[in-house]
Amino acid sequence: SGKSVYLLEDGSILRSGEILNPNIKIGGIGGVIELFDWDNNLIWSYEYTSDQFSHHHDAIPMENGNILLLVATRKTGAESIAIGRDPNTMGTNELYNEQIIEIERVGNNDINIVWEWNIWDHLIQDFDITKANFGVVNENPQLLDINFVGRSGDKADWLHANSIQYNEELDEIIISFQ
Repeated sequence: SGKSVYLLEDGSILRSGEILNPNIKIGGIGGVIELFDWDNNLIWSYEYTSDQFSHHHDAIPMENGNILLLVATRKTGAESIAIGRDPNTMGTNELYNEQIIEIERVGNNDINIVWEWNIWDHLIQDFDITKANFGVVNENPQLLDINFVGRSGDKADWLHANSIQYNEELDEIIISFQ
């Protein structure tokens, strides 16, 4: 699975592969990113998965040679409620958080994380006035309501990003959520 494959300018192929992760239960699970040359030789591979996070869906190449990854991270019910999540909107005792990381390939099987963005740093809520991120949701379009429940039937996977794209000219990342 993993859900993305890119043919690069030099003829190599960047692809996402699936590593089953019993701790991250979302569609499109990835976990491994691989680079193959034109002759189908594996020239670089990296597993980005653990019991707390996993790459999923997209891994896109950038013009500078780096790669942007979508990553789901597990947040406990306690962490979610501490940031203002209404316990009545929790289907399970966890939420899947979305983040994007930019990685630089190192050698044949390693990475450096050069940049990251995490939705957890951009949340607002109007449920619990005692929390630092309390505010008027519709007056803050730059923030996401932690109590948004958009996916029917899966409250833990409340956002579920499917793809990202990078606009080099504008230096902007576009995220597609299901």
